[in-house]
Amino acid sequence: MAASSECKVSVDKLEGPNDWAKWKWHMSMVLRSYGLEDIVSGVRKCVVLPVEPKEEEKTLYAAWQKDDAKAASLLASAVSRSVAELVLTCNNAKEIWDKLHARFEPKLQKLFVDLNEELTKHKENTLSERILNGRILSTLGKEFDNFKDIWDTIPSENQKLNLLIEKLCTIELRDQSSTEASAFVASGKRKQFKKDKLGKPKLSMERASLQFICVQ
Repeated sequence: MAASSECKVSVDKLEGPNDWAKWKWHMSMVLRSYGLEDIVSGVRKCVVLPVEPKEEEKTLYAAWQKDDAKAASLLASAVSRSVAELVLTCNNAKEIWDKLHARFEPKLQKLFVDLNEELTKHKENTLSERILNGRILSTLGKEFDNFKDIWDTIPSENQKLNLLIEKLCTIELRDQSSTEASAFVASGKRKQFKKDKLGKPKLSMERASLQFICVQ
């Protein structure tokens, strides 16, 4: 179904993991109102035109291209600058939607909640968030050693799972943005990263500390 040009909406920009649930719901409603939900879900696929396409095929192809552009524009206009960096390589609305889902959908939290609900049903002791946090931290590479040191300085009552994931996503988005930007710099000052033994960018103590300025 073609999108309506008369529908006007305003969606708060997606800034990070904490905004995801509300943003996804709001954006889903917007896409539905525009008749574009089947575009981002991939249900309505682009017609592959043969060498000598029929008029009907041309019409369907043009309609899909138009609606895909509208859906992609809606999504792009509703994300922050840092999140936009994440989807710059996407070629259509579905790719943008899928990449945002892959980045922000709280799979770990859901698994954690489901597991505790199952343990509760069997009247067994539930797991604390600290166990899951520890598991996540244990999977991080050497380049996050300074981040782990900073995390250890946070009072245990403030070491929430949502905070941990938000900070890790923020660091990754910033690193990706800086790396991509430096690739296009031909001259002038370039941002240099300290390297660990594996040659990966190493997060400085000063930079890691900035992630937690607002934590009380």
